[in-house]
Amino acid sequence: MATFKPSGYMAGRILYEDIESVSAISSWDTRQRYCIRLWLGREAVLLQVPRLDLQQQWLISIKWRIAMKRFKFIINTCEDPVTIIKEVLNIVSIALKAPMEDSIYSEPIDAVSMLLMQSISPLTERVAPTEVICQMFHQLCQRSPCPSYLIDAFEPSVVILLKKNLDYGKYPYYRSFLQDFIFALSCQESNDYSLQTFIESVHEISEICPHPRVLPNLACLSLAAIYKIFQTKAEEIDNASKERYLDTYITLLDLIFQYNDWLPHIVAILQPIPIPENCLERLLRICVKDDRCEVHKAVLNVREGRRGWIHLFAPDNLACRDDGDLFAAMICKLISCCCRDKPSLRNFLEFITPMIAICKRGNLQMIKTVIFILERDVIPETDPRYEEIISSLQSTEASRHELEMMYERKAELSRMQQKGGYLHLTVPAKSTDKDLADILATGEYNNLKTLSLAFTHVTSACAEQLIKLRRLTHLNLWSTQAKLPNLEYIDVRYTEAWVIDVNLDDYRPVYISQKWTFSGCCERSLRQKQLQKTKIY
Repeated sequence: MATFKPSGYMAGRILYEDIESVSAISSWDTRQRYCIRLWLGREAVLLQVPRLDLQQQWLISIKWRIAMKRFKFIINTCEDPVTIIKEVLNIVSIALKAPMEDSIYSEPIDAVSMLLMQSISPLTERVAPTEVICQMFHQLCQRSPCPSYLIDAFEPSVVILLKKNLDYGKYPYYRSFLQDFIFALSCQESNDYSLQTFIESVHEISEICPHPRVLPNLACLSLAAIYKIFQTKAEEIDNASKERYLDTYITLLDLIFQYNDWLPHIVAILQPIPIPENCLERLLRICVKDDRCEVHKAVLNVREGRRGWIHLFAPDNLACRDDGDLFAAMICKLISCCCRDKPSLRNFLEFITPMIAICKRGNLQMIKTVIFILERDVIPETDPRYEEIISSLQSTEASRHELEMMYERKAELSRMQQKGGYLHLTVPAKSTDKDLADILATGEYNNLKTLSLAFTHVTSACAEQLIKLRRLTHLNLWSTQAKLPNLEYIDVRYTEAWVIDVNLDDYRPVYISQKWTFSGCCERSLRQKQLQKTKIY
């Protein structure tokens, strides 16, 4: 006990432990002075209050504080279980009889819970909690923020459950327990107890999480909690609690999105499930920046006739709030990587109108993407849309420049094909890139269908020559020492159906770039791949 203006007997603090007894003096004199007497061993202190009701409030409050101090001291120092149980029953009786607010009930509950957690914590570190403990934890988590000692005590149990293959239909209290823990953790203000720190500890410091069940369990918890929020009636929960609960699990999903090893799996889990719009937008922006095809291809529809995420964020849709910037990033990423073949490009024609609208705003990446579609002859020149696209691309200087470059490439390719020439060529052994360039420069091999570079000394520079051979169907790279990290130059724009032989029967290794050999932009153009005895790096 202390006063705002320390003086006299109240110059210092009065500890509740020093108070032996407390009593009320109803009327000190004829002037109706109401006082409270505190006995502190050999001396007493009188506290004067102006009204009778205030005297009763102070008296009850001081007695409650004295009782709680005594209760905490006994349960923390006594080792006799019978005495502890008697004290617990006594403090419960005092709390129920005290004419005070219900908030006083939390203090004895916290004290008993702390004692219980200290007793069972060795067990919670080894086994999952029982249904009774899960229900008790749910009741304790109704207050916000949840006591930190509960989080410390139950964190090992939560980690054990997340690493197991759980059947939430058979054990629904486990799901409620994990959701309560995550929500309680998100309400903590201390950096030592944060949701991000917990996810980092569960994932561990390695690049790949060693526990395969952690991600599905976290995703299941988040989606079930979000579904429960939207299914709850408005009269059952206030808007503030609803928003806080929803933000917790959206934050959990955002934290999951940050881990590269979890990203391909979480997009596969979320693809057929509706999730909040702001959460989905953040996920798509992460997917667009990822170079793995299984990640950024998740924005497409799962099967024909169904709408994918890319449809939701197309211009003129409700989810598009950035004038189509995210939509343009998705389109450009897909066509620049794994959707360069004609069947895939034809699927993008349904978006040609918004793509042209974005081109008119000067988006250079989208301009190059539309030019690539035209150059691949996905839209025939006889199609009415072709002339409309060409006229639209004349609106900006950047698009006019890209159109001129496309016309030049088409004219050069047409000239090469008109010259005729041989269909099969075997380059002499030990020939270099310069020798290959000189041979092809003669113009007699522009229509080659079969080219053998076996036992030559060609390097990655040969890709610049190979892309000009549009009718090439068979390329032999046997026993070459070429390192070809930039053979992604050879894409489906110029090669319709290549068969690449890199077989090797002698000691000389063949190095083929993994990025090119298995990249989505080329894989569909290959009818056959022979990679025996090669080093894919």
